Amino acid sequence: MVTAALASGACADPAAPARPAELPTDAVLLAVAEGVNAGLTVTCRIDFIATLHPTSADYRGTMGGEIQRKALAPDESGISFFGDAYYADVRVVVSSDGRASIASYQDGVPVQPTGESRFWDELRSFEGRYDASSRTVSGSWTCRPVDAHGDTAGAVEGHWTLQAAGSSSWVHLEPRPERVRVVVRPSRSSR
Repeated sequence: MVTAALASGACADPAAPARPAELPTDAVLLAVAEGVNAGLTVTCRIDFIATLHPTSADYRGTMGGEIQRKALAPDESGISFFGDAYYADVRVVVSSDGRASIASYQDGVPVQPTGESRFWDELRSFEGRYDASSRTVSGSWTCRPVDAHGDTAGAVEGHWTLQAAGSSSWVHLEPRPERVRVVVRPSRSSR
């Protein structure tokens, strides 16, 4: 998003991107969401690696890694979902008021929710705040059901942070097809 002043005396839009904030070029996005909802104990984790490059208005690059969602009933029946995600074009925009967004793009356009999976739709973009002192972007997110393999209930709230990658956690990502592993645990009464 680029905003231009229409006249020399025009007020600047506080939400307009300023000169890109100082973000790490090798970063990780870490997220956790946990709770009980609809009688299920739900735990979600995201561990993404991002390689970002500053432009005149934002940071652009690639991001990907592992995602996990577990939704278990009290008898430990339920679903454990593990997947790999890859974003070939991710953009981080920090506005002059500190609001920040991380979004997946395709052909220069933000990827829109499809409605096929609330889980994957939620992961198309993240909204948060930039902290200049730590060079991080943080926010909240909702881990929603995958809407497949019986995972249709149990949304929980959590937090995420985009921060500098530690030297031991950085790995170069290569594009690869999405890989998903789903484990469905039957109830103990049916074992």
